[in-house]
Amino acid sequence: MKIFFSAGEPSGDLHAANLMRALRARLPGAEFVGYGGPEMAEAGCQLHADLTALAVMWFLRAMLNLHKFLALVGRADRYFRHVRPDAVVLVDYPGFNWWIARRAKAHGIPVFYYAPPQIWAWASWRVKKMRRYVDHVLCSLPFEETWFRQHGCNATFVGHPYFDEVRRQELDQAFLDHQMARGGRLVTILPGSRTQEVEHNLRWFLRAAARVHEAVPDTRFAVASFKPHQAELARRMIKSSGLPAEVFLRRTPELIELAECCMAVSGSVSLELLHHTRPTVVLYWINRIAYFVQSWFRKVKYITLVNLLTSDELFPDDVTPYDPKQPGAERVLFPEYLTCEDRSHQVAEHVIEWLMDEDRRRRTVAELVKLKVRVGHGGASRMAADYMLKVLSGGKRPVPRPHFLPGMAVKSSGGHRRLAMARLLAFTVLAIAAPGRVVAQAEERSGEVRFRPTAEEPQVPELFRLPAHTFAFRQVPQTTVAKSYDVFEVTFPSPVETPHSNNNTVHCEYFRPHGSGKHPAVIVLHILGGDFNLSRLFSRQLAADGVAALFLKLPYYGPRRQPGEKARMISENPRETVAGMRQGILDIRRGVAWLAAQHEVDADRLGVFGISLGGITSALAVSIEPRLASACLMLAGGDVARVAWDDPKMARLRERWLADGGTKEEFFDLWKKIDPVTYAERARGKPILMLNAAHDEIIPRACTESLWHALGEPEIVWYEAGHISAIRYLLDGLGRVSRFFAEPGAHRNPR
Repeated sequence: MKIFFSAGEPSGDLHAANLMRALRARLPGAEFVGYGGPEMAEAGCQLHADLTALAVMWFLRAMLNLHKFLALVGRADRYFRHVRPDAVVLVDYPGFNWWIARRAKAHGIPVFYYAPPQIWAWASWRVKKMRRYVDHVLCSLPFEETWFRQHGCNATFVGHPYFDEVRRQELDQAFLDHQMARGGRLVTILPGSRTQEVEHNLRWFLRAAARVHEAVPDTRFAVASFKPHQAELARRMIKSSGLPAEVFLRRTPELIELAECCMAVSGSVSLELLHHTRPTVVLYWINRIAYFVQSWFRKVKYITLVNLLTSDELFPDDVTPYDPKQPGAERVLFPEYLTCEDRSHQVAEHVIEWLMDEDRRRRTVAELVKLKVRVGHGGASRMAADYMLKVLSGGKRPVPRPHFLPGMAVKSSGGHRRLAMARLLAFTVLAIAAPGRVVAQAEERSGEVRFRPTAEEPQVPELFRLPAHTFAFRQVPQTTVAKSYDVFEVTFPSPVETPHSNNNTVHCEYFRPHGSGKHPAVIVLHILGGDFNLSRLFSRQLAADGVAALFLKLPYYGPRRQPGEKARMISENPRETVAGMRQGILDIRRGVAWLAAQHEVDADRLGVFGISLGGITSALAVSIEPRLASACLMLAGGDVARVAWDDPKMARLRERWLADGGTKEEFFDLWKKIDPVTYAERARGKPILMLNAAHDEIIPRACTESLWHALGEPEIVWYEAGHISAIRYLLDGLGRVSRFFAEPGAHRNPR
């Protein structure tokens, strides 16, 4: 039996490893593969990647690593297709694991979610994903089974796996003896297992520790670090603070056992603190934007598991963060501060109280003992293993219905406008510099490419025809993503010479995939607003999945427009727009010739992809350029002139056109020259995928349907969104586009 695991957090790595041991004890021949960390590797898992190295929090951090996550999803998808493991086990880490679940479900592989994410607390709408993509939810907390079952999921309570780990821990007695011999009372600081948690929270803990040290001078402080670089970071911060504190690596259980009380970042470590019954004050500091965003999503009052387990009501009306002045605050076992401000004074007050008031500390310990007896039992790994093997030994599995079908609408649940806008806000700051490092092994390259018209050139519309010619290019290495792809800057002259010198050079970014053999290749075009980050994101995903991508900047965009330059590709003057679109298509034709000349590119598998303006231009390009074998058009449409003329928002343009002596017929004739519907019949028979918004306020549905009919009604997906809010389907779009172009043997030009 072969089981695929995916765990991204250090704690998930630990839980997965313990489950593997329990499974192997019952089934010695079991094989484990997948994504995880060092604990899983030690338990005998064949790791495809160390996912714990990418453990991140908050949407922006995740977006900056999105190309890496998507590459791993693509790799898992190929593994599921070719190897077909008997089961997939997911451990927490929902942002990534939803995609693993989705791909496993598409291949008919049963999915188990062990230690599922606490979506009941912060993202209850995601239960739809759990219901759709996960076959078995193995719940960690007593109330979770009821909650998931009420929401239509197949859920079973097995217990929290953290208690399995703490029960099997063997403390280093020599270390304990040495520390106890030093005297003084110890306060242990637990700043988190993620580096960003340490960066955000340790400074406040050190400020609190300074207050404690001033009030109780004989107190010692120890910082428990999870990774070596986090320990070094802690030492630097302690040195600058002047506080007498020590840093220990991988000594968390011992330091908790030694402590009189603790200061900790919120997380599963709270269950370890419960096991040791140590009074603890919890802090989780985030920036103001993140604090604002979390207030939309959080449905529970407490962020600490121990406090949730003692709460009278899981979903109270009042979900404002803990305040020691609130009624009933004295019953909260672990005072907690979810904050974007300095709460070091309040944190210190709790620690000082426990150190100076022994009765108060004993009462807290007694309450923790009661809770530990009630919920702190082990056996989660054993129960989960028994459940899994019982299910998997039940005979042949039916293959489920695919998770999406061509042309079916992808719908969103209502009330998520705030989520879409939060994602959109984060996405606007997405592409800080492209990830990777400067390419050392590649050299700058210059040369010439021969544009050779195909036998179909005489049928190319005269406006877009090019004769045989040679053009120069320059290729400069920029970055590389290890074992995935390289990025180069590529420039070549435009076939059209304009009065604006900057615009006469075409600027591209070439994402060249690693690996031997010939790769399919795609021209990638950008949106009307000129935001290049979205196009780079798609280019990275394509390259990560083995598709070469040439991101081409259209006329008068980016470096092709001087500061203050008024000329635009899309102008209020229709004649200037026709000239700009013509230049864009001719630039693309040279880009296609450049791609076809690259030794790593399969010249018979060239495609084009674009969004919004890029989608419209892509529709035009696939109809004009014979070498383009396929196209993916996102938020694109045709028959634009008819809509533009009738749109009230275009009244000023229409009035100016008429005032200058133009007629409606001339307006339509001009736009017809660059409308993809005009030439769409030339693209019929080529594989085309359209991804569109059902409520598009920029490209009306009538425009999309006009283009769809003209192209011969190719595959189309309607997102339940508008032009801007379609950003919520970004991950779905990335996956569809990449699969469309990467599918082996697909979309080959029959020339």
